[in-house]
Amino acid sequence: MATYYSNVWNTIIRPTHAGGGGVVEVPGSLKVPNGTALATADVLKLFRVGSGGHVRNVWVENSDFATTAGPGTFGHYGVDDGVAIDADSIIADVALETATSRNFENFASDLTSAGANFQAPFATLTEDASFEIVVGTMNGGISNTDRYIRFVVEVVFFGADRNPFAYDWNGEASGLSNRE
Repeated sequence: MATYYSNVWNTIIRPTHAGGGGVVEVPGSLKVPNGTALATADVLKLFRVGSGGHVRNVWVENSDFATTAGPGTFGHYGVDDGVAIDADSIIADVALETATSRNFENFASDLTSAGANFQAPFATLTEDASFEIVVGTMNGGISNTDRYIRFVVEVVFFGADRNPFAYDWNGEASGLSNRE
């Protein structure tokens, strides 16, 4: 079993105090290099979200990784102890054999016709969590080229500080001011 890390793994996603306020959108990618094939039970560590974050949406695009692949899982784990909070909360049957693009939303029922809902919708996180794919059975793993998993995660931090001013002109803000 090998473990692979994305380019954003070292940063825990937290609220930003510039621009988006309590809504944070983070793109990332995970590379499996030329000469390496994924194997059954490999772990793909994509991103981490801080306590208080509500993961609203995850878009994932992957390369071909094998000639056939059994279902793996995509879920979230406690950062401090590595224990599964829900190992298949996003999707219970990740098959990485064919290049594809998917959008998953944290809703209990369909709101749009594109994409899919989280397999097990969950509330705002009460602890820092990591989001990981555990690879299912891999047959004929592809290793003759670099392969990628690209993703964008959207996290909402309810109650996070927001900057209500778009600009300031001679002490007068374009939005809210202390006189409103």
